[in-house]
Amino acid sequence: MNVELKPCPFCGGEARVRCLGVNLAIASCTECSCVQQVFSCPTADAFMSEEDCLRGAAELWNRRVEHEQSKAD
Repeated sequence: MNVELKPCPFCGGEARVRCLGVNLAIASCTECSCVQQVFSCPTADAFMSEEDCLRGAAELWNRRVEHEQSKAD
C-alpha cells in the first residue's frame, strides 16, 4: 500500500490500517485507539483485493474537514 496515513486528528498519534476480513478494513490510532468507521467494498457482490481494501480504509482515515479561518481585522 502506497498511501501515507495522516496522524490522528485527536492526539497526533501514528495511525495503522488492518484487514478485518473479506472486503473489510479499518484504520486506527496506535496511541489513543481512535477508530474510523469500517471501510467495506462499495458493491456487496464484488471482491476487492486486500491492498485495495487497505487503501480504501487509508483514504477514508485521511479525509479531513477543511475549516476556513476567519481573519480578525
